[in-house]
Amino acid sequence: MAQLCCLLFLSPFIAEAQNTTGYRPAETSSGAVPQMVTKMDKRLASDLAALPKLNQKYLAKEYRERVDTLKSELLQGNFLMDSRWNAWFQGILDEILRNNPDIPASDITLLVSREESPNAYCVGEGTVVFNLSMLPFLRNESQVAFILCHELAHYVNNHANQSIHQYINTLYSPETQKQLKEIVKGKINKTERALALMKTMLYNRSRHSRFKESEADSLGLVFFSRTRYPMTEAISALEILDSIDHHTWPAIPYSSIFNAAGFPFQNAWLEQQTSGGLSSQPAMQTETFDEDSLKTHPDCQKRISLIRQAVGIKSDGELFLQPAAQFEQLQQWAPYEVVEGLYQRGHYGRALFRALVLLTEQPDNAYLNAMVVQSLYEISRHQRMHQLRYVLDLPEANYSAEYNRFLRFINQFRVSDLEKLAYHFSTERWEKFQADEAFVYAAILAAHSAGAEATFKSRKDTYLNTFPQGVYLQQIRSLN
Repeated sequence: MAQLCCLLFLSPFIAEAQNTTGYRPAETSSGAVPQMVTKMDKRLASDLAALPKLNQKYLAKEYRERVDTLKSELLQGNFLMDSRWNAWFQGILDEILRNNPDIPASDITLLVSREESPNAYCVGEGTVVFNLSMLPFLRNESQVAFILCHELAHYVNNHANQSIHQYINTLYSPETQKQLKEIVKGKINKTERALALMKTMLYNRSRHSRFKESEADSLGLVFFSRTRYPMTEAISALEILDSIDHHTWPAIPYSSIFNAAGFPFQNAWLEQQTSGGLSSQPAMQTETFDEDSLKTHPDCQKRISLIRQAVGIKSDGELFLQPAAQFEQLQQWAPYEVVEGLYQRGHYGRALFRALVLLTEQPDNAYLNAMVVQSLYEISRHQRMHQLRYVLDLPEANYSAEYNRFLRFINQFRVSDLEKLAYHFSTERWEKFQADEAFVYAAILAAHSAGAEATFKSRKDTYLNTFPQGVYLQQIRSLN
């Protein structure tokens, strides 16, 4: 998949504004999904019929896997199907398509994802995905428009499919297959020889990918210039993307967040060794890879320099074609959608981490407080079932310092202490948030898990009396 710029996993963000009034998790199911799946299947059939005979079997496998993955994510609810979000993004796409008739509009499907990596990409068969985790980094609607123009340029230039063909044709070329057979038959230095071959393939592929990124910038800028947005925002967007990797997570104040009268915070919980939990396995001494050669995208500063030469074509325009307040509201909601997406996909540790980061700035937000309790509940439940590794990471050297600090903090607790942590956290906040349905439900789970029978019954009665038509009725009634 062609991506817009080099972006690191777990790049942090915090919404600058504190107002999240009216937030509710976006819908991820829609009656339109079957039609979207049908469209993907028809396009796949057309693409398969047009494949060349050379390595056709292997190419077809890649094409099918690509569409199967996309359909699976669609059916699992990984994309937003909510008019509050989709109408706004579609409004930007419509502006681009209306002014660029050379883009085959009927081919294009724009999907908005909760994925936590701030990114956008072109799948290759007409689908463009915008990860809304990027939204808090951007400053206006026109920057979103340029990003979409860039991805549409990837589609028009057929870059994703070209990348698949290049990879398959290189891998199954007589020369590569001969080298692989020689490596398998060899008795010494198999690993080193295999790495050398892989290195050559990766470098060659990266070189072509960097060229395609420059191509997408060039054609994307043409598409962007035809809209009513100012071309200078193309530079601004790339400058933001170039700086995303340098953002750092704020330190989570665990001692104040988790201090409770019934379960006082213990300073010993923070006294882990700074390297504790990191992999202790010695690194393999193998051939190193030149970082710059492996970058699939040119340096953003180089791309900015090239674009700067062209922006004189049109420097005026409108930053917003839709109400600016709408952009600001979606920008504020975006971090919550990322947390919700992680939780719904069972990534409870990462959901808890991001909820705690946001909670440091917004301690009175009911949704975040409920998410902390629910995530702790799920982590302790999985720990009790000996399935903790599926929902909570272990520290790794390639994670950020603050995320590793969080992982060391959470991984040290026994299941009973995690249950106490969730229960007393909810108890400390009960008076403040007992009118919020999600928080009351989370507090019920925490009381049930901790074995606090009287509190469990009291909170359950509160829910049933306050929310007689509540969305969690079935789950609550199943607890005994």
